[in-house]
Amino acid sequence: MALTGHLLGMGIITGVLRDIDTQGPWHWWLLPCLCAWVGRWLLLERLGVWHGRMPAAQLLRWERQDRALVLFQGAWTGAACGLYQPMASGLEQSTLMIVVFVCVVSAIPSLLRRVHLFASYAAVTVGPLAVAVLQDTADTERLHLVGSLVLLVALVVWMLASHRALVGHLFRQRSLAQGLRLQLAEQAARAQAARLRAEQDSHAKTALIASAGHDIRQPLLALRLYALQLRAGLCGPREESILQAINCGLNSMETMIGDLLDVARAEVGAMAAQPTRVCMQDVYARLMPQVGPLALDKGLSLRWRGGHREVWGDAQMMERALRNLVLNAIEHTESGGVLVGARPQGSTVVLQVWDSGCGLDDEAQSRVFEDHYQVRPEHGRGCGLGLGIVRRLCHLMDAQVRLRSRRGCGTVFELRFRATAEDAGAEGRCQLGW
Repeated sequence: MALTGHLLGMGIITGVLRDIDTQGPWHWWLLPCLCAWVGRWLLLERLGVWHGRMPAAQLLRWERQDRALVLFQGAWTGAACGLYQPMASGLEQSTLMIVVFVCVVSAIPSLLRRVHLFASYAAVTVGPLAVAVLQDTADTERLHLVGSLVLLVALVVWMLASHRALVGHLFRQRSLAQGLRLQLAEQAARAQAARLRAEQDSHAKTALIASAGHDIRQPLLALRLYALQLRAGLCGPREESILQAINCGLNSMETMIGDLLDVARAEVGAMAAQPTRVCMQDVYARLMPQVGPLALDKGLSLRWRGGHREVWGDAQMMERALRNLVLNAIEHTESGGVLVGARPQGSTVVLQVWDSGCGLDDEAQSRVFEDHYQVRPEHGRGCGLGLGIVRRLCHLMDAQVRLRSRRGCGTVFELRFRATAEDAGAEGRCQLGW
């Protein structure tokens, strides 16, 4: 900024001096100023090469050379303006005064940290012109130059003080920002360490639960065996109802523990899909004894379609996902029935579970696959992990899962698997049928 302002000032002052003394050697002032300007520019370039890491001895030598060139520029400019000021007209005198003060003001940013050098530069630059103006006050018509000189000096002093205050404030704000940045970095590091510790602890607990699945199920199996032994010795209706309640409680506990263990195994990566050719009739045969009695107890019809279809997937994971969907459909259906089917669509086979329940609103549809979310929590059955497990199992099998529902018109869940070659070829013949 200082070099640019001084270069512009040199051009304007040169034009004014040429108009004042057209026959005189006005260029005697310009050439030394240009040499000093080029010298300062080269010094700044050399300082920039070091990127602020110049050795101390070399930095002191650079500072002495720069100081000499700054004072020479100011003294030479002030001497030329002071010499030609008495010969100039009123407009030319005002122009010289304004240009000189612009050169001084433009030097404030670069010389702010060297206040003594700035004061010396301002004195040798403005001093000769001020002396010439004060000596020329015999002409009362030019007394306005004195007032302009005082005003410009006060303006420079005010700008210097304001710039120093602003720079000081910026440095304080930068120091404060650096302190806050360090505090934030420390807090982020502590939060990251705490998060890593929490994740490690959670992973360790989940791995413990997943590895202890067999031991957790053993007490339930023992209770179920004891219940079967009691059934043989009980014959009264009261005892039968109590035993049936115990069996219902055991079924609920087994379902919840199975859900928790499946979630734990999926989280720690203990479950891996092993895709094979799966016949849906085999899957249906294993599911019917598990879910058929529940539908019968509620008076619902449970139909199975597309058992001859074959899909490419993990048989156990597919069975567990389909079981959770059918149980969910039975639980949320009060009348009508549930339909489970498999139909080809292009190169895929879509497993669908239809129900005639109350349906889901938009909010429930967006959250139904979240863990622990229950559409009707007042029933108090399960812990809301069934559909979350379906989502995880489909992710492990690289299968797509989605639902369609309308309030009061039921719900359909769809699992999309890759079809075998036979089903993919038969898609054109069975586009609309099961």
